[in-house]
Amino acid sequence: MLEEHLFPGEKLYLQRKRAKQTMLQSALGYGVTLHRYRRWEQDLRVWSDPEPPEVTLGGLEPWEHYIVLRLRSKMRQVDLANKLGMSRNTIVRMEQGKSPLKRLIAFWGE
Repeated sequence: MLEEHLFPGEKLYLQRKRAKQTMLQSALGYGVTLHRYRRWEQDLRVWSDPEPPEVTLGGLEPWEHYIVLRLRSKMRQVDLANKLGMSRNTIVRMEQGKSPLKRLIAFWGE
């Protein structure tokens, strides 16, 4: 399953989204700069960066699975919306679990 193979940055991203925090809020919570936190979330590091914190999510919500697929495809919400012929706001609602996922399921072939 996908949730067993999440990268540290993906876990940080999902944890931040679950907490409804901005990157800056999460960075401040971890006591690091915004730039460092951003690198952690993108799984990019420079030699001086400490390891990112270990995050335990438990299971993934169904919509989080599609967030990870989008992120791994290097696709922004607006790009996915354009491919599906819908608004970015609709993608946002789907990725928050507030709208049905059937279009995402069909798009990702699952």
